[in-house]
Amino acid sequence: MTQTTSWMAPTRRLGQTTITVRNAWQHLSMTLVLVMLAMTAQQAWASTFSGGSGTKDNPFIISTPADLVQLSTDINNSTSRLYEDMYFSQSKDIDMSGINFVPIGLDEDENHNHRFRGRYNG
Repeated sequence: MTQTTSWMAPTRRLGQTTITVRNAWQHLSMTLVLVMLAMTAQQAWASTFSGGSGTKDNPFIISTPADLVQLSTDINNSTSRLYEDMYFSQSKDIDMSGINFVPIGLDEDENHNHRFRGRYNG
């Protein structure tokens, strides 16, 4: 007669809950992925402008036509209140001649998501 054995993940009893080590690793892995995605999204914002992190002490720097177009595009295409309570500083005059520029907040939706809700010094 052949005896079959199956592998069982080690378990730990925590109060009323039994957690397998494999499930704990899966949960930890998913948490790390979510944290890394959030950090990447925040870094992506900072990399789209000429500098800064969007805080009062270190505002995003707007110094080129590309920066201003990016800000307009981000807000006008957002489905949420992007850049709400974030800080921006324009470092110099920006010549927008010859650039197809859509004003920030031009397209309003019913939730006013396309309204600029940050602080712009410039």
